[in-house]
Amino acid sequence: MPVFLFVVLVGTLQAQEQSPETINMDGFWQAHGDMDKRKAQGLLDTVYFEHYFKTLDLAPHFKDDAPFILDFYKNTAYSFYYNGILPEETIKLYSLFFETYAYLEPKLSDSLKQAMLNKRSFAHGIKARCHAQLQQIELAEAEHQKNLILMQDEKSIYQASTLANYGYFLLYRKKDTAAAKTYYDKSYEFTQQYFPEHDYLGAIQDHLADYYFVTGNKEKAKEIYLNNYSFYCPETASKSDSITPFDLPKFIETGTRLIETNLSLGVITNNAQILNHLEHHVKGTNVKPEFRLKVAFAKAQWLTVQGKAHESRTQMLLARKLSDSITQATETHQRILRSAYHTVILNRLRHSHQIEKNQKETKIQNQNLRFSILVILALSAIGFLVSLVLRRRQHLVNARNEQVMAEQSLKLTALKNQQLEMEVTAKERDLSDFALNLSQNQEWAKQLALKIDALKATRGRERKKNLDALEKDIRNKVAHDTETKAFFHRLDKLSHGFYDTLQNKYPDLSKNDIRLCSLIRLKLTSMQIANLQNITVASVNTNRYRLRKKLGLDKHRDLDRFIQDL
Repeated sequence: MPVFLFVVLVGTLQAQEQSPETINMDGFWQAHGDMDKRKAQGLLDTVYFEHYFKTLDLAPHFKDDAPFILDFYKNTAYSFYYNGILPEETIKLYSLFFETYAYLEPKLSDSLKQAMLNKRSFAHGIKARCHAQLQQIELAEAEHQKNLILMQDEKSIYQASTLANYGYFLLYRKKDTAAAKTYYDKSYEFTQQYFPEHDYLGAIQDHLADYYFVTGNKEKAKEIYLNNYSFYCPETASKSDSITPFDLPKFIETGTRLIETNLSLGVITNNAQILNHLEHHVKGTNVKPEFRLKVAFAKAQWLTVQGKAHESRTQMLLARKLSDSITQATETHQRILRSAYHTVILNRLRHSHQIEKNQKETKIQNQNLRFSILVILALSAIGFLVSLVLRRRQHLVNARNEQVMAEQSLKLTALKNQQLEMEVTAKERDLSDFALNLSQNQEWAKQLALKIDALKATRGRERKKNLDALEKDIRNKVAHDTETKAFFHRLDKLSHGFYDTLQNKYPDLSKNDIRLCSLIRLKLTSMQIANLQNITVASVNTNRYRLRKKLGLDKHRDLDRFIQDL
């Protein structure tokens, strides 16, 4: 009973420790939906990050839902990147995106793989920027290289973007101007060849102008900036059907860079007109402060070159005030987001610590319970052993008393033994005869099988005659199994003393080994033993060989003589 209790309790404890975590499917969809709602409302707060981490924890269980899970990783990563926070988390999400895609790729259709190509290229680009932001230059370059390999055979505008982005990385991060120019040129030539009317040509020309400005060829930079200024000009954009409608950020960037280049070259003309044009387009309430800031700094530089010190200082103060306001708003926004993120991280760590603490306490309790059970079992075992010792002692006392009585009846027992030996001798003779008869019966059974086979080949009256004779033989021998059982029952009964001798001297012998010894002791041949045991002579010989090994006999010792002498 204590052992059974121990097994049941330990099994229950192990089942509790190893119970799998239940996946809350409804909880996943609820958390994902709430996360999307708060993101749409611009509420990237503590509640958002709680939903985010819950969704992230359960996301691997939806790994086979290819479009959904890939878009979840990609869109969430870009959301962090767009808000200018948590580059490490952005990198982690894009890594999960690529790992999941690698897992799903063998299962995806060709059309879905093609649809994912541009998304993968975009993910490599953003991931490279995050690595660069963290000063992980080698990792950033590795992402760019992966992107180049991915898009090298694609006739897509994303290949042009990939080449230009790598050129930007080489120019500003690795300061390799020659390599940067090579990739800018490749991007421009590719776009000219396959997408000659695409508005991305303007973006590439901006990159080339920046390259010329950085490397000191400001005249060439000015020429490109001027062309792009006209390219992005609202009037030009509205008249052309092949160019994307007016792009204010690029227009402002190109205009301010043109003014900066003109001023660095000492060109005064046209700057006032460009400034007026830029100021006109940043007056709207929907214009981001960053655009106004670029125009304000450009105007301050122009006023300085014009020698209007007072107006320049006033304009510079306004620009710095706007810059400080933008910086403060950005830092506040990022601080709030980081605070919410770190708060959730801290809460998760506390929760994990509490879970770990509870698990340790549970483990200690289980260990204490096991120890208690072991102590109970040990005490039970000791009590059992003590009871055995006492019973053994009482048994010895009883044995001494029985010995006195045995000595008194020794003579009577000797007489009885002589009588029994005479009876045993007679019964052994009977048993030998019985065994011989049973062996003959087994041989008859084999002959009977041959008669049946012969019967199958006969027809008509002869078959009826043979069938009647066969039925008569079977009825005469139907008691064969009963006689066999009776034989072995009588054999075991008469050989009880012989069995005890064998078991005491050779405790490793099996019941079949002991019975084989009894049959050999009756001086039966291997054929007769095979018939009695319904096995082949070869099996009898194998059993005799194994018996010799268990009895420890060498090859010169006769097994039959050894058993007769026991």
